[in-house]
Amino acid sequence: PPNPTLLDAKREAAWHGQLTTKGVDQMRDTGRALRAWLVERGGIDILPPTLEESVATDAVKIRSTSTRRTVQSAQAMIQGLYGVRNATPPGSGVAPSSALRIEVRDRMDESMFPNPGMSCKRQIELMKSLDGDEVVGAAEQAAWVRKTLAAVRDRVHARNVDKRRRQREEALRELRAIKEGVTPVVTSAGESLGVTSAAVTSTAGESTVGDTQVEPVATSAARGELPPHLERDPRPPSCTSVWEPLQARANHGLELPEGVTGADVALIRRAAEVRYINRATNAEGAGLTGGRLLRELANEVAAFAANESRTRLSVYSGHDSTIIALLAVLGAFQGEWPPVASTVVVETWRVGGSGRPHWSSRALGRVGEGGEMVRVLFNGEVLPLPGCAGQDPTHRGGLCALDKFVAMADERDPRDYEAACKPRGKSKL
Repeated sequence: PPNPTLLDAKREAAWHGQLTTKGVDQMRDTGRALRAWLVERGGIDILPPTLEESVATDAVKIRSTSTRRTVQSAQAMIQGLYGVRNATPPGSGVAPSSALRIEVRDRMDESMFPNPGMSCKRQIELMKSLDGDEVVGAAEQAAWVRKTLAAVRDRVHARNVDKRRRQREEALRELRAIKEGVTPVVTSAGESLGVTSAAVTSTAGESTVGDTQVEPVATSAARGELPPHLERDPRPPSCTSVWEPLQARANHGLELPEGVTGADVALIRRAAEVRYINRATNAEGAGLTGGRLLRELANEVAAFAANESRTRLSVYSGHDSTIIALLAVLGAFQGEWPPVASTVVVETWRVGGSGRPHWSSRALGRVGEGGEMVRVLFNGEVLPLPGCAGQDPTHRGGLCALDKFVAMADERDPRDYEAACKPRGKSKL
């Protein structure tokens, strides 16, 4: 259909998801809402009114995961915030006069991936144990009882098996070529060409982090061995893997597979939610998935409050799994999957200091004192923070003393992430 259309029309396969024109519109709307709040609202001087001023004063910082659609989402949001439409074409050799840079980290160092590269072995242990819970099994079985959903799962599984076997055959061809003294070059289309001198190149797919069965596309066998995951066929897809593309079609008003109804989509979504509720309620797992991101946010808030940073707005463009991980470590995940284009807002407040003390200062026993406070909102709703000892529940304002917020982040972030990720074998949860 003409709308929605894939933003990257040349990318024929949207295996790991692409941004659509509808998604661009949603993110531009988010940017416009931020402008109305932070720029145009009377009496509030938070952000500079123009892109040029924001660049000159370092007022806006942008972070994104390395996934293409999250970078594009951040770009669309800034377009809504500052009305930018015509960016300098890449490769033109002309440096843009005013441009906000987007920080993209190596995926293995990315705090917005709950388990970067599936490298945290302890987290995988926890996930496998939690996912084997009877409640999770019952929820998934209730979905697979529906013949229409089971049929979709079987078709997806057949496609995954076919893809894995083609990858295995390609890797075996590379191994044979290496043994014969011919260096293979893998093209972007996956075709192996034998040549006598060339570097081995390959393209790695974008792997999601919410499900252990989704792996980067491995094509190179240059190390002289078959990659372990290519030695076996993939497992049948989980409810999450089947639900996500169905939900994407429903969100865009596209036709669902034959026989699949809206009730089916809701049922399989619930099965996915039950799995993540189970993970989110485990304190150790929540710390491993969201602790580093919470620490990063707390550090930014503290730096701003101490006048050590000029940044007035930090944008983090991530995934639904990023939001779930952050809400889980805050103790505020309510068990519902975040809708598309969801936002978590962490506000820094400065209260009191002159005249009649703000109610938060009185409630926290700081009469006559000024101070910095933090408030967290999810899709516009103030979140209670059970782990924040400085939060006052009586006024439902959600304000939490900054020092208490930082202390909470300290407590929940495994400072030595590498040590915390070491496998421990079977453990009771």
